[in-house]
Amino acid sequence: MRNRRRCQLLAIAVCACLAGVSWATPRVIYVDGAATGANDGSSWVDAYVYLQDALAEADPAEEPSEIRVAQGVYTPPDRREPFALLNGVTLKGGYAGVAGDDPNGRDTGCYATILTPDSIAREVITANRTDPTAVLDGFTVRSSGRWGAVSIDKGSPTFIDCHFVGGSRSSAIVASDCNSVLIGCRFEGDTLGGGINCDGGHLTLRDCAFVQNEFKAVSVSGRLDLLRCSFVANNQAVSCRGTLTARDCTFLDNRGDGTPVGCYGDSTFTDCRFINNRSSNGSAGALGISRGNATLTRCLFAGNSDSEWGSGAIDSHFSVTELRHCLFVGNAGGARGVTANNAAGVKGPGAIYHFGQILRISNCTFADNRGHPNAIRYSPLPNSIAELSQCIVWDGPAPFSRELSVTYSNVQGGYAGAGNIDVDPGFATLGYWDPNGTPDDPNDDVWVMGDYHLKSQAGHWDEEDENWVLDDVTSPCVDLGDPNSPLGAEPFPNGGFVNLGAYGGTAQASRSYFGAPVCETQIAGDINGDCQVDDLDLEILTSHWLIDATPTVNIPPTVRIISPADGAELTEPTPIVLRVEAFDPDGIVLPIAYTMHSEAGTAHITILELSEDWEYEYDWAYVRHDGEYQVWVEAVDDAGARVVSPTVTFTLHRADQG
Repeated sequence: MRNRRRCQLLAIAVCACLAGVSWATPRVIYVDGAATGANDGSSWVDAYVYLQDALAEADPAEEPSEIRVAQGVYTPPDRREPFALLNGVTLKGGYAGVAGDDPNGRDTGCYATILTPDSIAREVITANRTDPTAVLDGFTVRSSGRWGAVSIDKGSPTFIDCHFVGGSRSSAIVASDCNSVLIGCRFEGDTLGGGINCDGGHLTLRDCAFVQNEFKAVSVSGRLDLLRCSFVANNQAVSCRGTLTARDCTFLDNRGDGTPVGCYGDSTFTDCRFINNRSSNGSAGALGISRGNATLTRCLFAGNSDSEWGSGAIDSHFSVTELRHCLFVGNAGGARGVTANNAAGVKGPGAIYHFGQILRISNCTFADNRGHPNAIRYSPLPNSIAELSQCIVWDGPAPFSRELSVTYSNVQGGYAGAGNIDVDPGFATLGYWDPNGTPDDPNDDVWVMGDYHLKSQAGHWDEEDENWVLDDVTSPCVDLGDPNSPLGAEPFPNGGFVNLGAYGGTAQASRSYFGAPVCETQIAGDINGDCQVDDLDLEILTSHWLIDATPTVNIPPTVRIISPADGAELTEPTPIVLRVEAFDPDGIVLPIAYTMHSEAGTAHITILELSEDWEYEYDWAYVRHDGEYQVWVEAVDDAGARVVSPTVTFTLHRADQG
């Protein structure tokens, strides 16, 4: 039943990919290396022996074709002519063929159809200038030597249920200007290269797995969408320069010289899990965010670490970062030189390092993280914002490196701010650090996960058993959020007030207890769920009376470069002065960033000191060559709106050195 359901989902996804493409019923061409008949592709008995012959018959695709390929190994006959995917042609592997009891029986696991290069082939498959109707479905694709398995140039082929394996020095799929969709594919054990390297375009991955790739599992310059994907034991899981969206994805046991997941640009993570990842370059154990707006919702960070001086979980650099309903437990900042008896060595923050314009954290839980400080290191920029609300921070005294705005939160050791408390949060089950046989060396300790739902006599949610468990006590963090904060998806009875911590405001929020069993039915007017309509309900109602719930519409800032002028020509030693005019009609402009680009490369300049015109003098010593330069600037307001100025082009001429 599960396999049938999966096939149905794949079929629906493929239909969605091919929406708008009008084709008649495809003709079927058969390929089977074991066939002994007429070799004309008309049936399994008379199937083509070589896949290249079937592709030649299907090209040009004046009508849609489906090429069914039986189990076996297929190699391009000419290393200069790999198998070329064609528009309107679907290649389907995994058939039993003439060697099976039922030639039409299809099982990609039992009847593996393998595409492989010869010893000196460049790649096995090309898909240049294709559209989504060029489909590869159910194949094992091997790569070896210097080249990857698939090459795509300005193409958008569709890959379904394919398994990419091998040991090439390149990524399995190398693409430029690619807009492909991959569904249910697996990239495994590429001991030298990586999984996918896509330069430009929009890459979509659904239900894909990347396991033990030695280089970047996915590297994209453009847009990357991930849905229900898993990244396990790779040397750097994801590198994205552009826009990244990930939903319901797992990042487990990845490692790297850089951050296991790196985002340069805007990113969104929803319901993702980052577990036991590790970096070794002083960045972040799990996720690096740079120069973009990042939103993380209902994400788990557990057991991640850095071996140098970086943060245990997240490094947020010159970005707007918002975290909602996230759980940070058992992460460890870099601890080079740190021992159990000497804590004076270099040490990174346990969970988050933020050097950016805005850090907003709501309904998150931090517990048992290790670092300096244990929770968050915040390096403020002029006018920058760092706010925590409705959080639980149980990481020991002084969990922050600098003063943050903290409200309606439970902070161990206490913290100034409206609604803050300092009391045992009452987690369902505490996790712990296993000394791993060396109690004197904390650097090799292993994190053992607990359950950080809040205890409740009315019930806390047990994710493993998927039911409500009644406790002997109720956490003091239940119903302790901001009285004017929305309840979100909290189940009834919810007391009329949101819970603190990662599960507050979600469907897994612990239920409110009023000294009696939970009501089986909801009574009209019973706002807090105590089975009575009384003054407590009236108090909740009046506290929200006349509050304007209409969301405020933010007006983004405006920004333009006023120096140098577009088309300007500057000769050394004339100063290269960058100036900006920036204005926010309903707030303030936070620190801005220039980007200068030329043939020699790209320079990023962050203005850290406030001034009226954000002036920066670029040193001639940094000018690597004469010629044309482009410069643009990013500005962010206090609501997190990010805008980019029009590009200004100018020319630089260095003085004659002769």
